[in-house]
Amino acid sequence: MSGDYSRKRFNPGKHYLGVLRQQGRVDLDADWNEYVDLQDRRWRAGTVDLIGRCGVSSETPEGFKIQGPLADLVVGQGRIYVDGLVAENHGVNPQFDSTLEENYGAAPTPVNGQPYGTGTVEVPEGRLLVYLDVWRREVTHLQEPQLVESALNVDTTTRYQTAWQVKVLGIGADVTCETELVDIGDFAPSTARLTTTTVAVTTDTDPCLVPPTGGYRGLENHLYRVEVHSASATEAAIKWSRENAHVSTNVLQILSGLGAVRVVSVGRDEVLRFKAGDWVEITKDPWEFEGRAGIMRKVLAVDDTGQTVTFTEALPASDFQVGAVAALEHWRPLR
Repeated sequence: MSGDYSRKRFNPGKHYLGVLRQQGRVDLDADWNEYVDLQDRRWRAGTVDLIGRCGVSSETPEGFKIQGPLADLVVGQGRIYVDGLVAENHGVNPQFDSTLEENYGAAPTPVNGQPYGTGTVEVPEGRLLVYLDVWRREVTHLQEPQLVESALNVDTTTRYQTAWQVKVLGIGADVTCETELVDIGDFAPSTARLTTTTVAVTTDTDPCLVPPTGGYRGLENHLYRVEVHSASATEAAIKWSRENAHVSTNVLQILSGLGAVRVVSVGRDEVLRFKAGDWVEITKDPWEFEGRAGIMRKVLAVDDTGQTVTFTEALPASDFQVGAVAALEHWRPLR
């Protein structure tokens, strides 16, 4: 998910140390967010320098220790530092920890019950590599309703979250403990690169003539979000959106025929809303944890009264069922 931001301007090459507010100036989201990025870069770099690319503290020596039979693996409670990020497994059977003043698990977490997992972890036959995947994700009010301020009935901020997932990968007999990760199929880095360019604004002084290649002439910021939707060895499908793809909502119900959905909101105003002709992506958290892209559909019509969005093509029956959506916060169409 993504939030509503004016722009992202953090550049580590500038070597900025902090952000200083000036009196009598406008308070901008970009300044606050750049400060967060500066601090994140500082802590991650310092953690890598002091601990290394990966390490477990002596305070939680069992952190992310994998134990048990293959059919019932468990993950030790505690912390681990990966590429400067701190991943934490609070475990199960919580007890009060007086040091951190919070509840902390007294027993490890089952792999099949890990908080950012996808359910039962499939264990292939043969030799296996069990590894930990750690990443940072953005959480909005669609995933965490408590981010909506009850006194205002509106969301004011988003959150960064450190997610983790223990995965099991089948490997060949030639893989040993000395084998570099880049030499194992799924860990080999992609050589593909995405580049972008802009079109220069025309120098024509006639305000009545705006050529098709004239470029954007608005005064406000537009933060574009570009992502790879799917890829193969020879081609990739790219999706992009204005306004950081933050125009989104929760799905309340899949309607009959799988060609329409009823949603919480069709949009904020005439600009930041769903409209006929828009392309939307329908996704949910478990798909994100699987590394799976959502379903792309083109909007045919929007009914403001009934809060429904109709698509030009029905949703696949293998992924959707007519009726109420069991987990309201999981299904989200993104413009």
